[in-house]
Amino acid sequence: MASEMTRRDRRIGVAVVTLLLLDSLALYQVGVRARRPPSFRRGGAFVRVLSSPPARGHGPFDPIATGDAPTTSSTAVTESASSAAAGSTAPTRRGLPLAPPAPAPSTACPALGTSTWAVQGTESATGFGSRSFPPTMTMVTHAGDGPVTDQVVVDITYSSDHTEREVLSCRPDGLAFSFEGGQVRFGPVAQTNQGDYRPPMTQVPLPLTAGLERTGRSDALDSSGGVQRTEDWTLRVLGQETLTIGGAPVVTWKVQIDRKTTANSSQQVDRSRTYWYDPARRFWVKYTERMHGQQHYGGITFTYDNALTATFLR
Repeated sequence: MASEMTRRDRRIGVAVVTLLLLDSLALYQVGVRARRPPSFRRGGAFVRVLSSPPARGHGPFDPIATGDAPTTSSTAVTESASSAAAGSTAPTRRGLPLAPPAPAPSTACPALGTSTWAVQGTESATGFGSRSFPPTMTMVTHAGDGPVTDQVVVDITYSSDHTEREVLSCRPDGLAFSFEGGQVRFGPVAQTNQGDYRPPMTQVPLPLTAGLERTGRSDALDSSGGVQRTEDWTLRVLGQETLTIGGAPVVTWKVQIDRKTTANSSQQVDRSRTYWYDPARRFWVKYTERMHGQQHYGGITFTYDNALTATFLR
């Protein structure tokens, strides 16, 4: 009985210390990080769209707002993490950085630009309950900080509390994530996760063939090259499917990737995505995602879950 009480007291003590630590971190999040734009170690400054872009142009994506972009309420307005940082001396015009031109990506990559997507779904985290995603999100595809020409950077803004970055490598055998990161905030607590994938994790295999299946294992590396987790993944081409996008029929390839970390990883992620890939755009026009992630801190397990569907609008 005494030993059981001792173990219980220790668990309570660990929980109290953890909560105190979280309280101190929350003050930091509210006072400092909550005002910072998203920042990831790969791909250059994060480009975040603050309002929905107008429907214009005929390509898969509208041009990225740069230079003398208007700032009216009906026009897409972007902000860069580099110019938003305190004390930045980068030359700007109307608040946007004048970065040196980056080389154009490979023709196998998706087009550069800004797009708007319809979103349905929810996300939740330990201690904060569940919330719905806003009805639309924006995606900016850009060349990053160069000089790599066989990849593009995809910056996704689901909301002011949830942003993601994907560095997409355009390879002869398909499109693959070489880096992936996300920044999510619930209340005063913000969490950033990011990792380089070695080898890159294929998302869409090429050439596309119904029934094709690929399997692989990729390590997610931290900034020092250490392994944060190892993911086993299985990729399947389910066949072709015609969707209505922007009022027009689009013949797509339906591709599913299921990912799960190995048992010895400190971070545990169980994630599944289904893409509807449009060969003409060299990118997907719809995707669904289901994710469960968890990590242990001081004897307490913190979890994050989401389930969403995103469909290209314009």
